[in-house]
Amino acid sequence: MSIRKRGASSRESRPETRPLPPKPSLDYERKQAKALLRRLRAGDHDALARACARHGALPHATVADITLADAQLVIAREYGFASWPLLFQYFRDVERQTSMRRPGSRHDREFYEGSARSLIVQHRNRQPNAGRAFAASVPRLYGLTIDEVFTSPVSEDDARLAVARQNGCASWEMLMQAIASEQARYGDPWLTFVATLGLTRQAINAGDLEGLKSVVAEHPELLRPPVEDRRDLTTLIHVALGAEERAVPGARAITDWLATQSVDVPLALNERFFGKPPLTPANVRFLLDRGADPKWIAPNGLSVLEYALLSYWNGEVVDLIARHATPRRALWIAAGLGRVEEVSDFLDAAGKPTAAAYRDRPDFVAAGWPLLSASAPDDTEILAEAFFVAMLNDRVAILEYLIDRGFPIDYLGWEMPFVSFAAGNQRVRVVECLVRRGANLDLRGRHPDMSARELARSLFEERPNEPTRRILELCGAGEPDRVIAERDTRPAPEPEFAGAVQQALELAADDAARRGESEVRFDNLVIGVMRASPDAMGMLRLAGVDMECLRANFGTRILLPTDRVARVKLSLDDAAQTTVSRAIDLARQRKSDTVALPQMLSALIDADDGFLRGLLQSCGSSVMKLRDRIDSVLRSAD
Repeated sequence: MSIRKRGASSRESRPETRPLPPKPSLDYERKQAKALLRRLRAGDHDALARACARHGALPHATVADITLADAQLVIAREYGFASWPLLFQYFRDVERQTSMRRPGSRHDREFYEGSARSLIVQHRNRQPNAGRAFAASVPRLYGLTIDEVFTSPVSEDDARLAVARQNGCASWEMLMQAIASEQARYGDPWLTFVATLGLTRQAINAGDLEGLKSVVAEHPELLRPPVEDRRDLTTLIHVALGAEERAVPGARAITDWLATQSVDVPLALNERFFGKPPLTPANVRFLLDRGADPKWIAPNGLSVLEYALLSYWNGEVVDLIARHATPRRALWIAAGLGRVEEVSDFLDAAGKPTAAAYRDRPDFVAAGWPLLSASAPDDTEILAEAFFVAMLNDRVAILEYLIDRGFPIDYLGWEMPFVSFAAGNQRVRVVECLVRRGANLDLRGRHPDMSARELARSLFEERPNEPTRRILELCGAGEPDRVIAERDTRPAPEPEFAGAVQQALELAADDAARRGESEVRFDNLVIGVMRASPDAMGMLRLAGVDMECLRANFGTRILLPTDRVARVKLSLDDAAQTTVSRAIDLARQRKSDTVALPQMLSALIDADDGFLRGLLQSCGSSVMKLRDRIDSVLRSAD
C-alpha cells in the first residue's frame, strides 16, 4: 500500500506546529528527515510517537514499511506544511529570495511593525495582496488559495513573517538583524565618507593608481569586502568599473592592478548586470564589450535575462541581452520578450494556461519587488503575471494577444488597475494599447488610491513633459495648457517635512541640548542636517569638502543618528526659524507638498550665516560649490 495514499488527508487536524528556523535550510531538513527515518526503523519510542502524531497512517504500518517519504511528511507537518513537496518549494523560494541584492535602505523596526499591523487589517478586509502575502509566507497557509487564506485566522507572528518575506528575509529575526547591520554600516557617516570609502573613490575617480595603492596599503581589508558591499556594488572593483565606463583616464590601469591583487574582475562585471536600474543600452554594451557574461546566473538562481525582464523596464536593453543568452522556456519569459507564438504555446484552445505555464513563474521578490507570488494561483493569476511582465517591457503585441484570448483588461487581483500602473509609470505605448482596448480609466486601486485619469492629470501637473502630456491626452484628463493654468491658480499646498528633515530638526535640538543651549540655533541646524542624512554628507563630499578635516573639527558633534538626548522640547531661535521658513518657501515655489533635504540645504546657504561659510572654507570648499551641487540635484529631480 502506497505511503502517499495512506497519508491522503493533507488538511487533517494536527497538533501545534513549531516555528520555522530563522535561516531555513533545505539541506538541513533533508538530513533531519533521514535521521528521523533511522530512528523510526530502529523502533525509537519518542520518534514513533512524534511521527504518529503527524502521520495518521503510520500506526497501521510496520516499522519495515516506513519510508523516507513518511519521515519527510512528518518533518513538513511539524512546521505546518501539508506535504513535503510544499516544504521543498517554500524553502527553495526562501533560499532564492534571501540571497538577492536589496536596493535602497531599510526602514526602522517601527515601520515594519506598522506594516505587519496593516497586513492583519488588510486580511480582515479580504484584500487580495494580503491574502497572497500570507499564503506565500505562513507554512500552514502555504498552498492554499487566497479565498481559503481569508477563512483562516492570522496572528501577529504570521504578519511579521509575511512582512519579512516581502522584504527578502527568511524570518522576522533576520529582518531585524538586517536593520541592525545596516545601521552599523551606514549609521555612522564617517564610516561612509572618510578614508575607507571616500578616499578610495576620490583616487579611483581621479585615475590615481598610486593614491589608491597608498590607501589600500593602510586598509588591506578593502580587497576583501563583506558580502553586503558586493550586493550594493560599492567595492573597489565596482567603483573602478564605474569609472572605466565613464572613460576616466587611468581607470583601466586601476582595474588591471586590482586583478593582480586577486580581485575577481569577471565576477564584478557580471554583478553589475544586477545593479540598481535603470540600465541603458550603453551600460549593457559596455559590460558586454568588457567581457561580462550575459548567460551568468546569480547565486540566487536568477539569470541576467530574467533580472532584466523584471527590473530594467526597457525592452531594448532586454533584447540586447537576449541576443547573447538562451532564455528558459516559461510563459512570463516569452511574454517579456514579446514572442507571441511562444506565449500561445502555453495556452489551450480556450485561452487558459496549460500545466507548463504553472511550472516556472516569475519571482518578483528575488528581483527586488515586495510582491510575493500566490502559492496556489488560478488561471487568471498566471496570465496576470505574464501580462505584467509584458507591460514592463512594452510588449504591446503580447498585451493585445492576451486580451484577445480573454484576459480581463480591468483585472484587480493585484489591487491596481494595470492601466493605472502604466499611466503612473509613464509607459506611453502600454497606455495607448490599454485605452484603445477599452480599459476603465476611472477604476481605482490602492497605493495610490487614484484612477488612471486622476494619475495622468496629477503627474502632468507635477512634471509636464512629452510622455505625461501624451498620457494626459490619452486618458482624457484635460487639455494640457488649461491643466497647467488651473494648477498655477491654485494656492500651493502647505508643505510637510520629509522624514529626513524632521529627523534633522530633532537632532538639531539634541545638539543644542548637549551644548547647554536653551534654543535651537543656526549651527545646530547644520549639525542636525549632517547627522540626519548620509545624502547631506554625500553632497558635502561632492562639493569638495575634505571629510577628514570635517571629522577633525566637528566629529564630536556629528554623532550617530541613534545617539539621542533626553531633553525638553526646544524652540527655534529667530535665525533658525527664518531658515526653516525659507526651506518651506522653497518647497512652495516648486509646487511641492514636501520640504526635502535639498530645500533645507538651500535655505542654510541662503541664510549666509558665518558658521556654514566658515565650515566649508576651512574644509576646502565654498558656499558656491555646495550651491552648484544642490542645484544639480534639484535639476535632476525635475
